[in-house]
Amino acid sequence: MRWFGSEHKKAGRNCSPFSVEGARPLLQFVGYPALLVKAPHWQVVAANREAAHQSGYDLPDLVQRPLADLFPEAPWQNTSPRSSMQALTILRMPGGETREVTWRAYALDAKREHWWVLFTPYTPGALDLAHDRTTPLNRPWKKHIEALAATDPEEAYRLTLEGEVELLDARWGSLYLLEQGVLQHKVHYGVSVTLPAQIPAHQVEFFEEVTVYRPSQRAMTAFHTAVRMSETAYVVLAPLRREQATVGFVSFGYQQTPPWGSLKSAQVAAECVVRVLEAHECRQNYPQVRRDLLETQAVNEAMLESLKLEGVLIFDEHFRLVTMNRAAERLLGYLQEDVHQADLTHILISNHTLEDLAHQTALTGTTQEIETVLFHREGREFLAQITFSLAVTTGVDTAPHLVVVVRDLSEKTRQEAQREELIRRAALGEILASFAHEVRNPLNSLSTGLELLAYPLSEEKRQEVFNNLQEDLKRVNRLVKNLQDHSRARPLQLYPLDIHPLIEGVLRRWEHRFRKHGIVKAYYPSPDLPKVLGDRLSLEQVFSNLIDNAIRALSNQPGERFLTVRITHQHGERGVHWVEVSVVDNGPGFSKEVAERLFEPFFTTREEGTGLGLAITKQLVTAHKGSIIAQSLPGGGTIFQVRLRAAE
Repeated sequence: MRWFGSEHKKAGRNCSPFSVEGARPLLQFVGYPALLVKAPHWQVVAANREAAHQSGYDLPDLVQRPLADLFPEAPWQNTSPRSSMQALTILRMPGGETREVTWRAYALDAKREHWWVLFTPYTPGALDLAHDRTTPLNRPWKKHIEALAATDPEEAYRLTLEGEVELLDARWGSLYLLEQGVLQHKVHYGVSVTLPAQIPAHQVEFFEEVTVYRPSQRAMTAFHTAVRMSETAYVVLAPLRREQATVGFVSFGYQQTPPWGSLKSAQVAAECVVRVLEAHECRQNYPQVRRDLLETQAVNEAMLESLKLEGVLIFDEHFRLVTMNRAAERLLGYLQEDVHQADLTHILISNHTLEDLAHQTALTGTTQEIETVLFHREGREFLAQITFSLAVTTGVDTAPHLVVVVRDLSEKTRQEAQREELIRRAALGEILASFAHEVRNPLNSLSTGLELLAYPLSEEKRQEVFNNLQEDLKRVNRLVKNLQDHSRARPLQLYPLDIHPLIEGVLRRWEHRFRKHGIVKAYYPSPDLPKVLGDRLSLEQVFSNLIDNAIRALSNQPGERFLTVRITHQHGERGVHWVEVSVVDNGPGFSKEVAERLFEPFFTTREEGTGLGLAITKQLVTAHKGSIIAQSLPGGGTIFQVRLRAAE
C-alpha cells in the first residue's frame, strides 16, 4: 500500500482529455435536472441544483451515488452499446417514495465513458422538450471536449472560444493570455474586429473583474479604444484566474444588449478556458510529474519511518491495521508485528468513540480531528491530537486507506513554548542590533557637531552646525518613534467604517506631492462597497505608508509617472466578504531578493529610509486580521494589495 497514491491519481485525472471539473460549470446551463455519470460503474460524478431539488437529495449526496439508486427500473445497464436512450421510468427518492419521470441518457465522448442523464416529472411531450432543451448545449460541450483532447494549444484555444461564443450567443469572442510580460492576443472567433495584438502587463488590472463595457464609456486601454472604433455595442469581459492570479481574459461582443445572465455565463466560460489551459500544461509537464511522483514515493516511505514525534498508523477499508511507524509503537506501546490486522478500536483506546470519526472520514472523504486522552498499552494516559484522513492507494480497483496521525500534545506543548521563547529572544536581539546600527551614524554626527561648537566659529558656520544637529536629532527621534510603533502597537478600536472616504481623504492630503513630482493619480472605487471592520487611525497610517512608498519610488522615475488606487469587493470562502485595496505604480519595481525581505524590520533600499514603514504597515494589517502582499510587475511597476474583512 502506498499512502501517497492520491497525488498520482489526481495528476492522472487532470491530464485526462475529459475534465469533470470543466463539466460542472456547464451543467448549470441545463434548465432541466441533469447528472454527469461515469461508466462502467454508472456512478454520478456531478449534478446541477435542479437535479438535487427534483430528486430530494442534497447536492453532495448525489455525487458518487450509483445511478441504480435513483432509477432502479431504468434500462441504464443497457445504454453502453448505444449513444443515447430515453424512457419513462421511476425516480426513487431518499425516503423510499417514488415518482414517475421521463429519463434520457446520451454519451458525451467516443468511448462512451461519460454520459448526460436528464430527467423531468412526467408530462405528455416531456421527452421531446428535454431533448430540445439540451440541443444548444451539445455543440459547445463537444467543442470543449475536442479542445481538451487537442495536442496543439492554439487549436485548443480556438475550439474552446468557438464553443463559448455559441453558448453565449455572442457575435464574436477573443482570448488574451499573459505571456512574457504582456497580454498577448491568442485567438479570435466570429465577426472580424481589429483588436490590439498586445496589451501592457501593468494594465491587467482593468480586466480583473467580470464587467460589461459599452463604447460610450471611457477607454482605459488600447483594447477599449479598439472596441469603440468597431461596430460592437457591448462587450462582456471575464478574467482568467489561476491560483488567485489573473493570467488573461476573454471577451464577447454583442450588437445589442447582452441577454440576461451574461456576466455569470462569461464567468463560467472563463472557467472552462482555464480548464483547457491546465489540461495542456499538465500534458506538457506529465513526464516531469511522473518522475516527481516516483521521487515522492521514495521520500514518503522514508518519512513514514523518520517521523520522531508523530505516530502514523494506516488502516485498510475495514479499519484493520496495515502498518505503523516506530513513533506510533513508542506512543502506544505496541509492536507492529503484534497488532498487524488488529482492529482500530483495539489499538487506539480512548474515552471517545474514535470509530465514529473513522467512519465519517471514510464516508465523506473529509479530514476529521479531535483532541482526547489516549491510553498506552500499559495503562498510562496522555493528551493527544488525532487526525483521520483518507489516502487513495495506487492501482485501479484498490480501496482508499485510512491514515491516522497521533501527536503527543504534552510533548508538543513543551517544545512549542521553548520554540516561541527562542524566536522571541532572537527577534528582539535582531531588532536591537539593527536599531543600534541605524542610530550609530546620527549619534556620531551629533558628537562631532557638539565638539565643533567648542571652537570659535563664524556665525554662518555655527548656524550650519546647529541645522545639522537638528536634522540628526530628528532622525534619531524618528527611529525611536518607529521602533515604539513596531514593538508597542496601541490597542485597535475596531468598528464598521466606510473605506471609500478614508482613502479619498488620504489621497487628498498627498495631492501637493503628486503635483510636485508630476504624478498622474487615478482612483477607482467599486460601487456598493461594504464597510470594513477597522481602526480609522491605523488604516490611515497603512495607506499613507503605501502611498508615500509609491511616491518615493516614482520621484526619480523617468518619463510618465502613474499611481492608481483601486478598491474592490471580494467574495471569499464560506461566505466571508473582503474589501481589497490595490495601490499600483509604474516605478522601477523590486528584485526577488528584495521581495523576500520587504516587510522585515529595518530592511530598506533607500539611504534615508528607516526600514520600519512596511514592517509597521504589515503589523497593522495583520492586527485587523487582514493580509498584504506585494508584487513587482515584469515590465516595471509595483502592486500592493491589502485585504480587509468586511463588517458583518
